[in-house]
Amino acid sequence: MERETGILTEVDTYDWITFLPMSDGTGAYNRYFGRLNTGKMKIRGVMARKGDTPEYVNKMQQEVFEILAEARSLKDLRRIEPKARGVYRRYMDELDGADVRSTGTKLI
Repeated sequence: MERETGILTEVDTYDWITFLPMSDGTGAYNRYFGRLNTGKMKIRGVMARKGDTPEYVNKMQQEVFEILAEARSLKDLRRIEPKARGVYRRYMDELDGADVRSTGTKLI
């Protein structure tokens, strides 16, 4: 493909990937997260990737992504789902007292 078109290509192999929904219910090609077969997470189009995201939101998403990175399969995702939901609930419970000014740091 590269030789024919001159356009460089990149192939990522995922253990699993989630495309975030658009308003019509389909998955957005530029808003997703998933675990690469290298064990690293690839994250695009979420609040933690933006420089103006409140640190509180950034920290919550980073904690959830760290948990999700443990999963190598759908079975693993189902096993760790309660742990990830627990992080979300903890941040929601503490939201009233949180500083939500836009001072976040971009997630790499």
